[in-house]
Amino acid sequence: MREKRIDNLRKVLERRNLDVALVLYHLNVYYFNGTAQLGALIVPREEDPVFYVIRDYERAKEESEFKCIKARGFGEILSKVKDLKVGVDLSLVNGKISSRLSGIRFEDITDEILRLRMIKDRKEIKLISKAVDMCCEVLEKVPEILKDGMREFELSAKLEYELKMLGHDGYLEGRSSEYLPNVVAASSGSSKPSKLSAVTAGAGMSAACPIGSGKKRMRKGDVVWIDIGGRIEGYSSDITRCFTIGKADERVYETYERLKELYENCLKMMKEKVKVSEIFRKAFELARELEIFDGFMGRVEKMKFVGHGIGLNIDEYPVLGDFEEELRRNVVVAFEPKVILEDFTGLGIESDVLIREKPEVLDSISTELVEC
Repeated sequence: MREKRIDNLRKVLERRNLDVALVLYHLNVYYFNGTAQLGALIVPREEDPVFYVIRDYERAKEESEFKCIKARGFGEILSKVKDLKVGVDLSLVNGKISSRLSGIRFEDITDEILRLRMIKDRKEIKLISKAVDMCCEVLEKVPEILKDGMREFELSAKLEYELKMLGHDGYLEGRSSEYLPNVVAASSGSSKPSKLSAVTAGAGMSAACPIGSGKKRMRKGDVVWIDIGGRIEGYSSDITRCFTIGKADERVYETYERLKELYENCLKMMKEKVKVSEIFRKAFELARELEIFDGFMGRVEKMKFVGHGIGLNIDEYPVLGDFEEELRRNVVVAFEPKVILEDFTGLGIESDVLIREKPEVLDSISTELVEC
């Protein structure tokens, strides 16, 4: 399968009239080469790829699909391509490496690589499905774990334990930042915006770490929003479900039922050849009709999307926003309509959907608001 991925990358080089691809980002190295060790993969248009390894060489040799060569640093690696026309993967490239790129003729092929990764093969779909099942199994345990008086971070820690016991890789990776919380538990009043481009990322434990579950004690009447990510062999899932501790306020149930109606209507549209803009616009149109627009996709600032692709990163192409891009077969997206009430109580449903002629929802867990 990785040979086919390399062939697809070579087609990008041919189309852009480039001699080689220089793949730097560790998840892209893993995608093409089977190892995430520190180094760079050089893919010529015709010759075999070579992985130049900075650390760890022995492990890279065991895991790599292609020939490995020891390198002292990125300067030595760049010297191998200095006289060529190079397509560079600039995902999360730091300033030090960027400054050295000025010495070679290069073009940015980050977008092309992301679009290659967007279409999933059978193995990738199988791994994402396993990561989804992992989340569903853990979410099923919430009613027996969630208690009145428990702190948000305590719930998160217990759920993370369950994830790890099922084989979770240990962390999630976003495209614009290194690591993200595996579980965000946000109770009534905690669903506030943060530095992430998300409806809410939780209060976090301090101003230094302002994302994730916070220190607030959860009490009877609270709604508890749980955004959970699975990960197996690098492939992620992203699911959100909501629970209540005892009975919640009546407006919570009314709003949630309207949100569920929006979710079910938009879900039917999520099939190949449908433009992402149609889903995005329909979601906001329904939010107005159902009178949940004020807090829909954020109360302080509205997000400009209602979902995103998932795979090696928790947020990949395509973005379910106001774009003319069409959904394609074997793309997996996390569809996440969410509402934040005036008191920053969060209500949300997030499902992982495999795009085919008809949408295939990968998560089997109920979308009902569950009372604990």
